[in-house]
Amino acid sequence: MNNRLFGLGCGLIVAAAVLMAPLLSPRANQRADYNTQSETPSNSGNAQLDEVLVAQCGSACTAADNGLGTVDLPAPCSYLAPGDAMYMINGLPLGSQVECDPEICCYLNILRSPGGVLGGEIQTFDGKLSLMMSGTGALAGYTRSLSINIQSETHSGPRTPATSPQSFPADWQRLQGQLTPGDPDFDLLRITAGSAFGMPSPGHTTLRSMGGGNWAVESFFDIEYRIDFIGAPGGPFGGMSGSTTGTIRMSQGGNLWQPGDRHKMHFPQLPDESGWDVRSTQPVVLGDDWRCSETGWVKDIHFWGSWLHGVQGQIISFNVKILSDIPAGPVQPFSHPGDLLWERDVTNFDCTSITTPLTAEGWYETNTGFFAHPDHIEYFQYDITLAQPDWFHQTIGTIYWLCITAKIEDTVTTQWGWKSSVEHFNDDAVWAVTTATGVPCNAPDNGGGTVDLPADCPYGSNETMNIINGLPPGTTIESNPQLGNYLNVTRSPGGSLGGEVQQGNAMLKLAMSGTGGLLGYNRLINMQMNFETHTAPRTPGTSPQSFAADMFTLQGQIAGDPDFDLLRITAGTGFSMPSPGHTTLTSIGGGSWAVESFFDIEYRIDFIGAPGGPLAGRSGSTTATIRIKQGGAVPFSWLDIHEPPGFTQSLDLAFVITGSCCVGIRGDCNNDGADANILDLTFLVDRIFRGGPPAVCAGEADVNGDGASSNILDLTYLVDRIFRGGPPPGPCL
Repeated sequence: MNNRLFGLGCGLIVAAAVLMAPLLSPRANQRADYNTQSETPSNSGNAQLDEVLVAQCGSACTAADNGLGTVDLPAPCSYLAPGDAMYMINGLPLGSQVECDPEICCYLNILRSPGGVLGGEIQTFDGKLSLMMSGTGALAGYTRSLSINIQSETHSGPRTPATSPQSFPADWQRLQGQLTPGDPDFDLLRITAGSAFGMPSPGHTTLRSMGGGNWAVESFFDIEYRIDFIGAPGGPFGGMSGSTTGTIRMSQGGNLWQPGDRHKMHFPQLPDESGWDVRSTQPVVLGDDWRCSETGWVKDIHFWGSWLHGVQGQIISFNVKILSDIPAGPVQPFSHPGDLLWERDVTNFDCTSITTPLTAEGWYETNTGFFAHPDHIEYFQYDITLAQPDWFHQTIGTIYWLCITAKIEDTVTTQWGWKSSVEHFNDDAVWAVTTATGVPCNAPDNGGGTVDLPADCPYGSNETMNIINGLPPGTTIESNPQLGNYLNVTRSPGGSLGGEVQQGNAMLKLAMSGTGGLLGYNRLINMQMNFETHTAPRTPGTSPQSFAADMFTLQGQIAGDPDFDLLRITAGTGFSMPSPGHTTLTSIGGGSWAVESFFDIEYRIDFIGAPGGPLAGRSGSTTATIRIKQGGAVPFSWLDIHEPPGFTQSLDLAFVITGSCCVGIRGDCNNDGADANILDLTFLVDRIFRGGPPAVCAGEADVNGDGASSNILDLTYLVDRIFRGGPPPGPCL
């Protein structure tokens, strides 16, 4: 949801804050103790968790109570697929596809009855499936908006009315519809989906009371679908036909995190409701650190913030970064962010207004020293749900830094701040002022409001590419790489990320130096490379443009060299060596753009030594990963933050890092908290052979870790584990 946050009644709220300040309780920890997976907060106290009444400030889904302490389903909100799409591929020209951005809405003729595969309720209804279609490859330029009438049946698990939250499994049993005959593009366009058609489509729904007879609805289905089409003669699909099957997550409402929900950090840093909102509006950026408590993907980021004087502004985007950790040292006696690992400009997020308990909060600006307490009452929870291409992989025990700054429309009368936390972890939070100077890679506008990639700047690294295998023990050849001099570049729409494919030649320069038995060996080698990179869609004419990238293929070799009969380098996702990356383009005026780009490249170096040379009689292959970077700003000068007015108390920021529903190792198929036991086996047998309910967490039921959940291979793995002493399931990712 592109949240446009406008102030309503702000003056009354500010006045209430000031007038009631003498009546408000002293500053105290008003958020509660909670159970954590790994560590205990340094300032947890014994307070009880406040019952928070919330009002949605974004585009989350709300529904009225049906008079029975629950909600009639489906709730009157659209199901959307942010960051995902349905695709037509089979039957189209090679390299072409039609991407369909779906919306399910407009529910009519709804019937509800007890029962269903989950033992709760059956909902049957008619609706409308809207598709925003766009073509790639040979169909580039094709766009179409169309609506299909659909018939649907969903099943939901039992719930307990008059309680909050109500959280229960769901399943989309049937979804089917097709275009009315006579369409100019399609003789047939039919969509079929749902578990009853042999296409498992499990889901989950959570209802949370908002007070006043309203409920916040969060619902999703992982829908397996099939699109069948026959092109109409004379149209863009004339003579074509095919069927494409895929899976898409359709969601309704937001991703509201609450205390007690799962997390993937040392402990949740909950908001100090009588603390400070610290200015984090561009150009000021704030950061705080967390220790990873579970290896796997960071899929969601949650944080709290508010507005100077309670006057709400308009958020254009949040710039969110994840950086490495630099521990405290003699130069800077506090830890602070290091290398940039991940960055996104986020425009889609959920926002929840929190106004109870009625507590005065302060405002603090690190860059000016201004502070005021009390300043306002209302604050907000922001929940970011990342699309799969944007997930960040973290490693248990590693410390990372989360840095956030808001880009807002009116910086004269409104300012946004990140809320301080009750809890404290490690060192203080930090702040810095971003600058537009010191960007070493600039590229001209291509006339379309963006940049032709790759930009004409080299990729380099502060790491080395190494030859190890095949050399004497304790010996390596380390190579400092530089990739540049791009030639014969072609660009075309499409690719694995749905944006653009760039292909061409480049020169890889390797400054080689030996260690161990090859100490003193030095060599500069130039290797001609063929490359193919893929980039995700971007929005020309806007700044910044921030999008995912992938080094799909990179390969080159030399032969007949005095040192190498063969020296070959192979890298890229297309060779089953995942090499994701990211690119950010920032307008710097005058028709130029600052380019910041990186790839985390998995590579393989194969070599055969030449007779008579220093590597004679030796050969081997070494595989490793290296980050290569192009451009990038001068590192920020980070300063630590202390609470006013004394500036002696540490200040940390309120945020939570979350990820998959899968916790620990896989195998808790029945969601009872125990992994890979006879009850999980029974659950899978019931699911596979008797049509039992789907797993609440599909990741837990992917017992063998092959990416498919609740199938015969998972059952076989469990049988082997339980009855034959086979290996335990792997860790959740």
